[in-house]
Amino acid sequence: MNRRSHRRLFLVFATVIVVILATLPSVVSTQPYRDMLWTLQCVRIVVALSCGMILGSTGAALQGALSNPLADPYILGVSAGAGLGATIAIACVSPLYLSVGLPIGALLGSLITTGILAVGIRSIGSANSTSAILVGVSINALFSALTMVMMFLVGPKISWVMLWLMGDFSQASVLQSVITLASAVIGIGLLSRFSTHLDALTLGDDIAHAFGIPVNRARLHIITICSILAGISVASGGMIGFVGLITPHLCRQLGIVHHRHLILLSALGSGTLLLLCDRLASVSIFSTALPIGVVTALIGAPFFIGLLYSRRHDSL
Repeated sequence: MNRRSHRRLFLVFATVIVVILATLPSVVSTQPYRDMLWTLQCVRIVVALSCGMILGSTGAALQGALSNPLADPYILGVSAGAGLGATIAIACVSPLYLSVGLPIGALLGSLITTGILAVGIRSIGSANSTSAILVGVSINALFSALTMVMMFLVGPKISWVMLWLMGDFSQASVLQSVITLASAVIGIGLLSRFSTHLDALTLGDDIAHAFGIPVNRARLHIITICSILAGISVASGGMIGFVGLITPHLCRQLGIVHHRHLILLSALGSGTLLLLCDRLASVSIFSTALPIGVVTALIGAPFFIGLLYSRRHDSL
């Protein structure tokens, strides 16, 4: 894809974001209330955009590292591990310290999942990316079951835990938005430094070795960075699936294959997609707003099934 096409994509993303900003509430007559509402909405937009950027960039990086377009933090179980860690923090930490305990729990959960995933990938052989996906799916199922067990132990906190696990930006704070945005920018920068490695890994381990790429070390570094970012995303907005799967695949369908461009455009596209899903959830036809994770699942699950179906026919 040439520079002109890249500029068009940037223009599309920018237009969508401007339209979303233009729809912010401005009908409150009293100035203090209007200022407070704008602040809350802007914080929510920053967190949603940052989480989308994290999920998109990590999805593109993981798909390149494992040479499989079905890989993303949600499918590999990293998000489930972060969710379990955050749920344990909610159950055990005092509400006074939850703003610190929750992100720490999410990060620890994602890192533990990374270790299990790395051991699983090494034991089955790094060339078999499909098996790596199956390891991630197994981890996802196990940690999701453990999260359900923890939900029975949290007692009166269960309703808040359920809302958070389904994805929620309504409780976002200014500090949280700053940390999430900074993490997204730094994470995209770190992953972009591995763009050459990812281009080689996409072609296969043998070719990557021929180019002098330390395959196992590079893959471990990429997965670790993605896991930390996934933990930050889960701590900020809860469990949000499929966002890291949709946009990178669509970018590749548009001819964007070099990871130097793919990571950035996937981040912008996923941020835009998550903003749209958040707006869609807030104007739900139901009596209350839908959790953001429900909306992304309703969009992403059919997309994932279609992707599996197309890969099946490509292999025939």
